[in-house]
Amino acid sequence: MTEVKRIGWITPWRISKWPPREWAKACSAPRLALLKAMEAEIEAMLSFSR
Repeated sequence: MTEVKRIGWITPWRISKWPPREWAKACSAPRLALLKAMEAEIEAMLSFSR
């Protein structure tokens, strides 16, 4: 059990050249872009219906 945990959790951080904060930022970037695109779409719909 401990072996699996070590391979699954610690190793990716060790292999990664990025610090955890940068890694998290890179992971959240696509989600943020999607949210902004959705927001723009909603804005367009609202201004169109006015």
